[in-house]
Amino acid sequence: MNEESRLYLVQNSSGAVVVTTEVIPAFEAADVPGWQGRSVDAKGINMHVFKGEPGASWPIHTPPGDWIAYVVAGSGTLILKDTKTETISRVSYRAGDVFYFGPDTPRGWEVGPEPSEMVFVKAR
Repeated sequence: MNEESRLYLVQNSSGAVVVTTEVIPAFEAADVPGWQGRSVDAKGINMHVFKGEPGASWPIHTPPGDWIAYVVAGSGTLILKDTKTETISRVSYRAGDVFYFGPDTPRGWEVGPEPSEMVFVKAR
């Protein structure tokens, strides 16, 4: 994620379109090796772009809220945990797939043999 990304805020202000921009810094997911990302919170809407290196894993975590994920590139495995039975399920993903996660859904990721890129948007 060396390239610079910009956030364009395009708003209607009494009939006049106002455009402002700011740089979105990249970050290393320090506690999760092999992942880089960018995050934006614009007017209460959260969006995250993550890139995972081949073979990288993101441990099972349980973020609050509803989320939609779009796989931009790559393939791998989504890991889901049933909190009632402690059962682990695995679902293959590939570029173009879209996932909806209801609130408090435990999930993790394993990147396949090529890098993966995913966009996550917090729906609520």
